[in-house]
Amino acid sequence: LKDEVHRYLEEGYSVVRCQLGSYGGGGFVDGEGVRRPEQPWSSGPVFDEAAYLNAIPQMFEQLRLTFGMGVQFTHDVHEHLHPIAAIQLSKRLEPYQLFFLEDV
Repeated sequence: LKDEVHRYLEEGYSVVRCQLGSYGGGGFVDGEGVRRPEQPWSSGPVFDEAAYLNAIPQMFEQLRLTFGMGVQFTHDVHEHLHPIAAIQLSKRLEPYQLFFLEDV
């Protein structure tokens, strides 16, 4: 991710959207061993809200340590969180001064 952010900054972008991995990355865990309902819709990866709430603030902490406060970062939550978790994430991200937090 740091290499990608660096590349975008070199290309002249002033705002960079950051996330871990693919769509909604940072919260998906391997579906093996996860309790599922009978006949689940999918046997693939499962979204783990607690893992996401830990991973995303850590991601922005590392980005701020590397790039400082002069870069405008955004993040898209993709509506994955329950309302209380959305509030918790928003509060945990305050120190990193995101330019925009989308679909929280």
